[in-house]
Amino acid sequence: KTVRNDNSSRFGKYIKLQYNKIGRMVQARTMHFLLEKSRLVSVAENERNYHVFYQVCLGLTGTPFAEKLKLKQPEKYSLCNMGNCIKISDEVDDQKEFRDMKQSLIECGVSTEELDSIWELLVACLQLGDVSARTVEENGPPPQMDSSGAGGNVACSDFRVDTSGAGFNTCKCGFPKSEHTFDGGSSGRSRAASGATGKKIEMISKDPNVDIAHIANLFGIDEDTFQKACTTHSMQVKNSGSALFGNVDGGNSSMQKKITVPLTKQQAIDSILALVKYSYSELFSWLVCKINEAHASEQSKDGLPSFIGILDIFGFEVMRNNSFEQLCINFANEVLQQQFNQHIFVREQEMYISEGLDWSQVSFHDNQGLIDLIGKKPKGLLPICEEHVMLSYKRPANNSALLQQMDKTHAPVDAKGKPVVAAPGVDNFYAKPRFNSDSQFIIKHFAGDVTYDITNFIEKNRDALNEELREMLETSKKPFVKCLFGDPDLREPGMAGYLDPDMIVEKKPEKANPFDEFGDDPRFAQQSPHKEAGRARPRLSSAALTKGKSAGANSVSLRFREQLEELTQTLRSTQPHYIKCIKPNPVKAAAAVSPMLIVQQLRYSGVLEVVRIRREAYPTRLSFPALHKAFSNLLRCAFGGKKRGTLSFDPWTQGPEFCDEAESREACVILTEKFLDPTNYQVGKTKVFLRHNVMEVFRGHEDAFFASLAAKIQALMRGFVQYRRYKKAYFAAKKIQNIGRTCGPKRKLRLAIKAASKIQATARSIQYAKKLIEMRKASYVIARHFRGHLVRNHYGKHADRRNACIMIQTKMRTKVYTKRYLKKIIIVRKVVTKLASLVRKRMAMKSLKIAIKCTIKLQTSLRRAQAHWKFKQLVASIKLQTMIRKAQARWKFKRLKASIVIQKHVRAMAARHIHASLKTLDRLRREKERRMSRRIQSAVRRRQAMKFLTKHKDMSTRIATMARGKASRKNLFIALKMAK
Repeated sequence: KTVRNDNSSRFGKYIKLQYNKIGRMVQARTMHFLLEKSRLVSVAENERNYHVFYQVCLGLTGTPFAEKLKLKQPEKYSLCNMGNCIKISDEVDDQKEFRDMKQSLIECGVSTEELDSIWELLVACLQLGDVSARTVEENGPPPQMDSSGAGGNVACSDFRVDTSGAGFNTCKCGFPKSEHTFDGGSSGRSRAASGATGKKIEMISKDPNVDIAHIANLFGIDEDTFQKACTTHSMQVKNSGSALFGNVDGGNSSMQKKITVPLTKQQAIDSILALVKYSYSELFSWLVCKINEAHASEQSKDGLPSFIGILDIFGFEVMRNNSFEQLCINFANEVLQQQFNQHIFVREQEMYISEGLDWSQVSFHDNQGLIDLIGKKPKGLLPICEEHVMLSYKRPANNSALLQQMDKTHAPVDAKGKPVVAAPGVDNFYAKPRFNSDSQFIIKHFAGDVTYDITNFIEKNRDALNEELREMLETSKKPFVKCLFGDPDLREPGMAGYLDPDMIVEKKPEKANPFDEFGDDPRFAQQSPHKEAGRARPRLSSAALTKGKSAGANSVSLRFREQLEELTQTLRSTQPHYIKCIKPNPVKAAAAVSPMLIVQQLRYSGVLEVVRIRREAYPTRLSFPALHKAFSNLLRCAFGGKKRGTLSFDPWTQGPEFCDEAESREACVILTEKFLDPTNYQVGKTKVFLRHNVMEVFRGHEDAFFASLAAKIQALMRGFVQYRRYKKAYFAAKKIQNIGRTCGPKRKLRLAIKAASKIQATARSIQYAKKLIEMRKASYVIARHFRGHLVRNHYGKHADRRNACIMIQTKMRTKVYTKRYLKKIIIVRKVVTKLASLVRKRMAMKSLKIAIKCTIKLQTSLRRAQAHWKFKQLVASIKLQTMIRKAQARWKFKRLKASIVIQKHVRAMAARHIHASLKTLDRLRREKERRMSRRIQSAVRRRQAMKFLTKHKDMSTRIATMARGKASRKNLFIALKMAK
């Protein structure tokens, strides 16, 4: 995980999908480039190491195998916790990822034994990251040099002697004088007598639960061998004798001797970290070969005719601190950019020339000079670094000397110390920075200037273990480790980690050495030790690759250039297609776009250069039938009406689909001559070449032509519509006139009919009203007489009975109403009593509610008063803090501004000091004294301001305390008053 990508591979890969003669994919092969091993031991802030370490720690947790390995959580290991980032995000589950990875390895043919060995090596790398060195006492005689190479200190007589008398502190073998013995074992410094007490370096683990024996057991090695390999270094020296000390053995002066040199603490720790990087790299390479073996096919033995290659390689990198890895990555991008230029630009020019155009060469950024600067022998930066790698095996690495040689070769200076100006027309891609020129240099890449730091250039390019660690790994007791790091000739089928060479190595035709450009250098003229019987062996171990070669062949840059040369040859022999990946923003946020970042990536990927070239040349290319078909309407517009003009066909009756190539070309010539400027187009043999935005000119003329036709059509349509409207209005007016002429008589007739009907209705209503009045009077008389007759009859028959019933009813009503009255009195008394109790209860509840409400109001007022007091206190403290921060920020700003001004004047004074005379120097010295006095005065003023600010801060604190006390007393008084 990096700050820009949660899943960055940190290596380049080339995947080749191979097909048989019938076009069916039969196998796939993967080749990787420049694995970033430095990330194993150096991770930036908020970044994570390789995912597999965290997945193994979390995936094996709780298993017996984890207890056997003494595995801990990832945050307990320094290799995992260097960037203070353990988890990628909440969406990523490392345990699930571990299960998926394990299943994928099983599907690729990795056995259970190999899986356990992989986990052991990864855990060993994590535990090696927690190993440190310490100095312990040892007793016994000082070790002497013997012919077998055993011993402790270095027995060597080939010391350099300074004739001036100052003396040297180092031997020809490159080790300190204090670590040697002379003349049969007499000590050169403090260790002289037999049985004297000495010191040695011992490796220990920071984890008390993990010892060195456990880590050595994971590699299949005993503890003593591991300690010796990590704390000593052996080398072969020639016993050539010395004029000062004489011949030590008194015999053959040309005999080779093996000397053992103890390492310092830092050297021992560096060897441990180198072992971590070496083990991870070899395990990674083995895994790639295992995947190739799983994807291999029996048909690959006979060779496959075609393939599709997918190159996923790192992009141009500009970091805060650019080192050797960034130089290799950017060199690869320069080579690929050149191939991109040749494919896009050079072929474009060739196409223009083949079309017979009047072509003027368009300038584009040719980076061949920059590629030669980095990779061409003998003056390239990488070849120079490789020479220093060879020298570093005989003496300590000197990166400053490497930078000095680079500066001397590519940034020479004259006798006065001024840079030599390059010849006209020659680009100088190498420059020295204005500051830190003793450890940095600048390369002007196609994407911009990049400043590189020379620190550890040689060590990173060498990237090799000492011989003791390699021999230690080759003697491992575990088959997987022995197969991974040992001699390929000793591997046997059935061993853990064994790979079939016939399945993982692609059969290639014989070809010349791709590094003939290195001249007659015998280091590169020798045949690879892995080719025998016309077939190459698989790359299973870098130790096996480099064993027996010169030191230069061990360099990372040389292997990387070999892979890059093979890759570019493959790209030149194929038809490439490019996919440029653009990152929208640097914070990994959705729906967010950073324009500056996108423009920077477009410049780094060369897309802006393509846009510039296309704008300067003829970016639009159309065949004759395509242009004729697209703008055939303009061809009719060019002649107007139905005139044919000089055409051999009639554009009004014969469309472009019925024209041949010659007729289409004739039409295109007329179109371009009629509507375009001669500088904006050229007619080739098969196509028409147009400059940028010329298609818009065609479309503009076409739009104008269509606009004129549309205007004519609209005029005709408007006339037709208006004619229809006129006819419709004319017939409507005639109809209205006819209706208006008949409207008056019809109205008079309707009024006459209405009046007659009203007269008739009135007459009939008068007649019927008279008849109704007469009938009503007669009915009233008949009814009155009939009711009187009925009453008289009924009263005469039942007069006595009626009187008796009335008396009985009177008495019964009296009795009933008396009982009801008594019952109502009782009920009323009960109701009154209950109502009285309810009223008293209600009054009591009302009083209680009023009391509770008063209590709540009192509590609310108290809380409000307390909250108001706290709020005022908080506001006062915030205002005070704001004032203090403003004062501090103002003081810091003035101090920063003063320091910047001082630096500016100091730089200006230094520049003037170089070119000024003695009189000017005196004047500058006086100005400097005045500035220094001003600085002292400003410092005194700042100190007084700080004292005033401190005093003001104390006063504000007292004022705030008094305000809080007054507010609290006021709030307490209010609360007591409300309580009363």
